[in-house]
Amino acid sequence: HLADALKHNKSVSELDLYGNGFGNVGAEALAGALRVNATVTRLDLSGNGLSDKSKSVVRQLGVTGQTASASDV
Repeated sequence: HLADALKHNKSVSELDLYGNGFGNVGAEALAGALRVNATVTRLDLSGNGLSDKSKSVVRQLGVTGQTASASDV
């Protein structure tokens, strides 16, 4: 599971997860991992059909990239 791996891997700084279809559950799990792992500074979650709630949770992380401007993130 990507979220579990990110909790322990401190070398990943960019994630491009465009169009992976992991949905709201995956986005919220990812957000939980990124609260622990502050090394990710760029993230693209566009094309995943996230709800407004999931978008908000991800935006609150302060990670740059497509999360702040893409229509579905």
